[in-house]
Amino acid sequence: MPKKEIEELLEQPVPEQTLRTDPPIIRARVVYLGAKRNESVALPGSVMVEHFEEANGPVTRRVLKTPNADPKEADNWEERKFVQTRKAVTGGISSYDFSTHDVRGGLIKERLMPDTAPERLRGKCFNWVEHPGHLVEFHMGPKDREGVRRKGEFEVLARPEDIPTIQEYVRRAQRGERRQLADLEEVVRG
Repeated sequence: MPKKEIEELLEQPVPEQTLRTDPPIIRARVVYLGAKRNESVALPGSVMVEHFEEANGPVTRRVLKTPNADPKEADNWEERKFVQTRKAVTGGISSYDFSTHDVRGGLIKERLMPDTAPERLRGKCFNWVEHPGHLVEFHMGPKDREGVRRKGEFEVLARPEDIPTIQEYVRRAQRGERRQLADLEEVVRG
């Protein structure tokens, strides 16, 4: 009888960090298609921004020369170079203001879609959104107080290379909502 060859185990356990990756920051324009003059949406989660000093950094910031310096004195400030990191986090609340007019009734032109936009979007109010979870919410329609999605009020405009990533996040969110609905139906049926 031939000897059994000992099989060498080549596989290794997958580290926890590999399975959970940080969501990418995706800068996309969210256009409000509704008719309200002063619309705002608050969503859970935020984008955490950190600055790290680096001699050749792309971001310039004014900082105090010494920690104990008087911030009221102009001579106590200097410009330094920094690198900026942005990370989508679940903590905090982000509020998006889609107001087309200021408190005095004046049009806020910086918030309106340009004349080069498709005709149906021209003159509509927009916001830049970087949190992928928020992009999903706007794409699917934010939920009202009763938990019903307000579909069709917003349109997400993204760069072509970012669209597959956003679509994947939308698929995951829809799958999660379908699973919750199925669980709820099972509880109701008893």
